[in-house]
Amino acid sequence: MSKYIEEANMRYFLMQEDQLLGTLDSYDSDFPWVYCHFEAQPAFEQIRPLFEKELAIRPLSGENVDAWNKAYGVIAALKLRFIDETGKRFMADVYPEDLPPLIHVQDDKAWFR
Repeated sequence: MSKYIEEANMRYFLMQEDQLLGTLDSYDSDFPWVYCHFEAQPAFEQIRPLFEKELAIRPLSGENVDAWNKAYGVIAALKLRFIDETGKRFMADVYPEDLPPLIHVQDDKAWFR
């Protein structure tokens, strides 16, 4: 079994510095994506509109790429990170620490890589 497949059925915490924004319980993965149930914490609500805007303009067929890059750039600037239950940063052995994760949040679902 690939170590990436093992990413399903794990719990992650979406963090901004030491602030917990939400809990992600993964239920599926399709490399490089991990699909999760998302439980937002109160601190997430102030940035939820950024994710709603990003999804509304997400390019599905090559359209709106510049607008999406700008919208996601605002999210990337938040320096979000994922940690697992042991405190280890998600995929620390693969992704450099300064590379922001790509995450989409829609209601109580999230998917990231």
